[in-house]
Amino acid sequence: MPQQTGSLSVSQARALRALSNGGMLTNEQIRHAASLDRFEVRRVVANLSSRGLILIRGYDKRCGITASGRDALAVWPRAYGRLGADA
Repeated sequence: MPQQTGSLSVSQARALRALSNGGMLTNEQIRHAASLDRFEVRRVVANLSSRGLILIRGYDKRCGITASGRDALAVWPRAYGRLGADA
């Protein structure tokens, strides 16, 4: 079972927030929604997947948030990782 710590970086929170809107997203869609560069998206997706916070669908590499990912995101204030002036 993947190990999970209680901490999320801002980049991880942004990716989880993008995924929490529902659906399965590609890395490119996550990159645009979370305002991350390509390298950061690959790093964040690999980390979140290894912690069991997202799943990666095998045949097309789309990502989706897991129940554990929603729980991890829920403990942080809504503004944490949010884009915009109040971030």
